[in-house]
Amino acid sequence: MTHSSEPPETARGESGSPDDELALRNLLTSLLEDDVDITAREVARRHPTIKHASTLTRNPSRRRLLEEFQKRQEELRTWLKRSRERSQKTLLEDLAKRDLQIQELERKIKVLQISCIAMVRVVASLGGMSKLLQFYEGYQTLRNELLRMGLLPESPILQFPSEQSRGGGWNGPQ
Repeated sequence: MTHSSEPPETARGESGSPDDELALRNLLTSLLEDDVDITAREVARRHPTIKHASTLTRNPSRRRLLEEFQKRQEELRTWLKRSRERSQKTLLEDLAKRDLQIQELERKIKVLQISCIAMVRVVASLGGMSKLLQFYEGYQTLRNELLRMGLLPESPILQFPSEQSRGGGWNGPQ
């Protein structure tokens, strides 16, 4: 029979054996990893043999270990908070940059569309539309994309016969 003035947990072998310290350290590590508030009460609730928070706070080595993990948790949470804030700030900056890039690309596309339409009109006005369409026949994918964008006429361009091919001048309707 054990006669001792120590608390029951200490009388049961909780005086700080290496196994007890290891179990306490493992529990504190688990709480830290799971981001559970590390308090003496939480540790007492979860520890297999320690049932009272005062058992942790009265023992100097346990108290130091508890305080060490509380400090680590505070540092970790501070670092994570700064990291999240920085990440959100970086994300917002990246989104703003992407929006500007999209606007610039849309502007460039519009300029290219307008210049392409102007080029097609000039070629058509000079009577060379059939040559332009012949050129695009070798680039069917490009031609289809230009048609989809409305930059090329969809129907074939009919050419008026030149005066030499008609055999003289135009005599009017007959």
